[in-house]
Amino acid sequence: MTKPNLTHSPGPWAVAIKGSYVGVVAPPNKDYPNGHVVAQVCRGPGKNTVDNAHILAASTDLLAALKGLLVSTAPGAYAKARAAIAKAQPPTQEVRI
Repeated sequence: MTKPNLTHSPGPWAVAIKGSYVGVVAPPNKDYPNGHVVAQVCRGPGKNTVDNAHILAASTDLLAALKGLLVSTAPGAYAKARAAIAKAQPPTQEVRI
């Protein structure tokens, strides 16, 4: 059985907040010249909604950083991993719209 060739919207993704809406948005690219919503984060019990959005928004950076660590232990690889971890922890790139 072959693995499917999965792709995701290019990053960097950012948290977008408008009133009670919390989402994760991708930047403009050739397929979506105005950018687009990658995920809408549902408000549940507790106050984790925005924190959850930050984890989702950082996922493209985290994936790239981990892949980099698999092939290189150079200082630059660790810096990218630290930056991706920092992005996953609020506050980062919130876009209030």
